[in-house]
Formats: sequence, structure tokens, C-alpha cells
Amino acid sequence: MHRLASKGFPLARYETWRPNKDFMKLRPLTTIVAASAILGTMSVSSGASSAPNPHAQMTAVFADANAEQTFRYTLTLSAAAKRLVNVTDATHLGGRQTITLTASGKSNTVVIELIAGNVYLRGDATILTAYMGYPKATAKQLANKWVEIPNSSPEFASVSSGITIASTLAEVTMTQSVTSHSAVTLDGALVEVLKGTSVKSAQNPAAKETLYFSAANRPLPVEVSQTYQGSLATIVFNHWNETVLLVTPKTVLEQK
Repeated sequence: MHRLASKGFPLARYETWRPNKDFMKLRPLTTIVAASAILGTMSVSSGASSAPNPHAQMTAVFADANAEQTFRYTLTLSAAAKRLVNVTDATHLGGRQTITLTASGKSNTVVIELIAGNVYLRGDATILTAYMGYPKATAKQLANKWVEIPNSSPEFASVSSGITIASTLAEVTMTQSVTSHSAVTLDGALVEVLKGTSVKSAQNPAAKETLYFSAANRPLPVEVSQTYQGSLATIVFNHWNETVLLVTPKTVLEQK
């Protein structure tokens, strides 16, 4: 997840090479609180019942998600006749992100992988310019070739954010002012609902957020929606603990 960019696209995690005016990816915010601390916060005194603290509920949901080995999230956002779909398979150490931008009936794709501490990306010339921010001449040279961005590069942090489990969950963490709402049915399943405002960071503005999570013994996030200046980003979580195979490309160009 990421929030919304200044010209019609939410940035709900969703990331960028250099933030341009049309598209931005989500960036990491904060670390998820340990589950042990959450259990203490949510404890109820013997013989009494009280409504759970909404912020503690949110923290518990994300702590449970952080305890999983892998998950997939699909971010969808649309604005000004453009549509962006970000499908990310996240692990604790890396992941793969496939971003497809559709405009005027034509789709362009970039793949970003985080493997062994380095980022590798490959995309067509159009999306390298429109989404990743490369100059047109450079984009033509790099089109459809793997480009390595080492962790020593100043661009590494912004491009790699939102690919690991921790950085993804940080981007949908809300401030203390979380409120609880009536449960609803989402895709045939009963889900609990929390609403609030995402944590603001240097890269991302605060966005209004709704978190839907499973009403189960071990609650996990099902969907998150974020709105900013009229734009809506929807993030769906699924494919928990499935194998994510990451293989370092053999032939790459290095981005200094």
C-alpha cells in the first residue's frame, strides 16, 4: 500500500523511481509492535467485559500479518482515465512487484524484485518514463533489460519500499485515532471494520483509511482502502504463506 500522488493517483504503497506528478508508490513508515505488547494492551479484567480498543485491534491485526511467512497484496487505483494495478508477493526479506499502468486503452508493465538486499527492475520504455521517472532517452536504452539498483544507491530506499512484509504493513498503519464500526460482509465473508487516518511520512501525506479484517481467532487484514484528495486506492490481501520464488537475473545493467 501507498498513498495518493498529487495529480489524481493515490499513493497508497505503492512506489516510484523518482516521485513524479502522476504516480507514486507507497513508502515504509513504522515497525509493527510486538504481539506480546498487544496482548497486554487488549487484556480485559476478570469478571468484566469492555469493548476492545480500536487502535489495539489494528495493531494486533498487523502483528498477526507480520507473523506470517508470505502474502500477496493487490493495489488498484484509478483516476483521470488511468488505472494502476500493483501485484506484490511479499516476504520478510524480499519480494516481487508487478505494476501495470493502463492509459488510453494501452497497458505497460514494470517488474521490481528485491533479492539478497538489492533491487532489480525491468520494464518497457513507456512505463520507465511515465511511472519510474526515467528520461525518455534513458528509458529507451534500458527498456526490457534488467537493471540492478544496489542498496548503496540513493534510489534504493524509495524503489524497494512496499515489497517486504514489514514495509507493506507500515504503509497501512493508522494513527492512534482509530474508530470501530459495524461488521460487514465482504466477498461473502464477515469482516470487522476499523477507520482512521494513515500515518504521515516525509514521502506520503496522511490519507483516510478503512481496514477490513477477518473476524476469526487469528484476525488478518482482508482489504484496506485509502482516499486522498478524491482518489481511492484499494489493497486486497490474500495468498498467505504461499511459496515465493525469487531468482537473481543473470544479465543486468547497474544503476549507480
